[in-house]
Amino acid sequence: MSKQEFSRLDVLLRVQSGRLRVAEACVLIGLQRRQVFRLLRGLKQDGAASLLSKHRGKPSNHRLPAELRTLALSIVRERYADFGPTLAAEKLAEHHGCSVSRETLRGWMIADGLWQDRRHRLPSPHQPRRRRDCPGELVQIDGSEHAWFEDRGPPCTLLGFVDDATSRLMQLRFVTSESAFDYFRTTRAYLEEHGKPVTLYSDKHGIFRVNSKDAAGGRDAMGRAARTRHDRRWKQPTGYAPCHSQMTRADRSPLWIRIARLSPSSRSANRAGSSPAWFRGSTANR
Repeated sequence: MSKQEFSRLDVLLRVQSGRLRVAEACVLIGLQRRQVFRLLRGLKQDGAASLLSKHRGKPSNHRLPAELRTLALSIVRERYADFGPTLAAEKLAEHHGCSVSRETLRGWMIADGLWQDRRHRLPSPHQPRRRRDCPGELVQIDGSEHAWFEDRGPPCTLLGFVDDATSRLMQLRFVTSESAFDYFRTTRAYLEEHGKPVTLYSDKHGIFRVNSKDAAGGRDAMGRAARTRHDRRWKQPTGYAPCHSQMTRADRSPLWIRIARLSPSSRSANRAGSSPAWFRGSTANR
């Protein structure tokens, strides 16, 4: 039984028991008195099964002919086997005069094994990173450059520290640019307020690691790559973990997106199409 059929059964049983009047049942079910009495007669004669739809389990009266389905799938199998349903439907209508909606063709192709829906495709090779268990165990750090103050000031960078376990906003600072010294100042403010984190988690910005193979610092006696000032500074008191996936960067986290949506400059800039690319992509996928 569907939810609507269960609701009708409940109303009709209350009418039968005298707890509800027919006029009130008409309002609850949304039918006229004649239809309500018809349902009551069926319930008395055949029980709850009389409320089930008579079309259940039968082919639809609006289904397309089987010949059209066979023709469309044969053309797709022969010429458009590597096409998706949307493009295949366009080619069928344009070159073969076979007009089928893309969703109908999608269902046919899935049933015939020519297409896989999103749920049954191969999983992504990138495993999701689990959140840490305790606050302060891992802190995400990153910066976002944007016109945060609209025309009231020049564009600047917002540095943010986000706790991975709780998604709590730990530290925010507006700076002129994303530099090592500004990260040092923001980190000092974080340490004075919250103490030392176990690990810092960031992207592969040049502030945090040396990305060039021909770096001026070269390699040390142990064959290890040259290290930046921030890297040397932070591997002494705490750990440092660079992010290897673009989707797990701190500026793609829900907290950064929430900050941008709360900012008047980001809301107006997004409507004008001039907001940051990461923010436009996040709002487009809502």
